[in-house]
Amino acid sequence: EDIVKKKELGPPKETIARIKTINRDERSIKLLVGDGKYQTFRITGDTEFRDDSGQRLAKGFDAAEVREEAMVTILTTQDRQGLQWLKLNAK
Repeated sequence: EDIVKKKELGPPKETIARIKTINRDERSIKLLVGDGKYQTFRITGDTEFRDDSGQRLAKGFDAAEVREEAMVTILTTQDRQGLQWLKLNAK
């Protein structure tokens, strides 16, 4: 009965972040997500990319607007390893 239960993760929440690095070859993005905390997320074919008005970016992850140092709002996948969507924040 000494089995340690894995902490149950709640539903993902929208988070404001800053893009640190983009690796288009490995389909990943490293974000500053909090108090000096960096996290790398995977990008899948299902990840949506939107501009600051909520419109889908035609080129998605490859759009020029998706650039380092841009402020974004993200929603992670349930396992917190990937992104469901990324929205650029207004300047």
